[in-house]
Amino acid sequence: DPIEEGEQTALTLRLVQPLESTLANVALEITIPPELTLVDAKGPTAAEKTPGKVTFAALQKLEGRKEVIYICFRENINIPGASLIVFYFLYSI
Repeated sequence: DPIEEGEQTALTLRLVQPLESTLANVALEITIPPELTLVDAKGPTAAEKTPGKVTFAALQKLEGRKEVIYICFRENINIPGASLIVFYFLYSI
């Protein structure tokens, strides 16, 4: 469904480690397009919010077959033809 201008929505990200191995220092960075305003961000670690970006502090470990959930609350301020939200996952094994 299209998002109306001024409407607030939530974006839920489920980060899953589908393998048995444990990942260490899992970090998440989300780039928010200028058409959206980040209202709030929640996750298992602290979120640093800057214009156009939210960066979650590294998760010490993500065990195999487990998941963590991140939620970004955003508000649409300008209806574009199309917009992308870019996610970066950083981790070490």
